[in-house]
Amino acid sequence: MTQLVTVAMKPWKTLKDLLVHRKDKQDKEDITECVYNVPYTNCDKTYVRETGIKLGVKLHEHKTEVESKTK
Repeated sequence: MTQLVTVAMKPWKTLKDLLVHRKDKQDKEDITECVYNVPYTNCDKTYVRETGIKLGVKLHEHKTEVESKTK
């Protein structure tokens, strides 16, 4: 007894895949709720912290604090 098997090809890229972007890519500066590290310039250690605000804002805060202490 021979069985008939139906084979169908599914395209790997559909029109929907080409036209619809499921998620817009997020800039690193806009990421919130993340862990980040900042390397020290005078040694091989890094500063590791967690933030709930935008990463770009937090890094700017670090930069201005370092600049104010070095002046």
